[in-house]
Amino acid sequence: MMHIQQQFPASYDPELHLLAGGPQSHRFRAGCFVNGVKFVTSERDEGHVTQNNRVMVEGLGFNYYGVLVSVIELIYSKVMLVVLFKCKWFNTDPTRRRSIIMDCGLLSVDSNSL
Repeated sequence: MMHIQQQFPASYDPELHLLAGGPQSHRFRAGCFVNGVKFVTSERDEGHVTQNNRVMVEGLGFNYYGVLVSVIELIYSKVMLVVLFKCKWFNTDPTRRRSIIMDCGLLSVDSNSL
């Protein structure tokens, strides 16, 4: 990477340099904040009145919905960490009958399809 930094300074990216070196450490979390949004694992949410362990990822043609199982932080430096989510995904195949239902603007996902 130092060669790239010296030979092609316009192409050098310090974040890519940190990623290439691998994480310094990691830690498992029961939750985290990403872009101002709080995410917690399903285990952490058990017994709480409010729930915040569901995730949604936009896909091509349909979206994916799941439950957050664990959060892993990969620490590359004091200023850079990468958050990984491990999820159990609901079966939201649009060809599967009743996997998701839109009713009065509210989306219902078959929670038995994990």
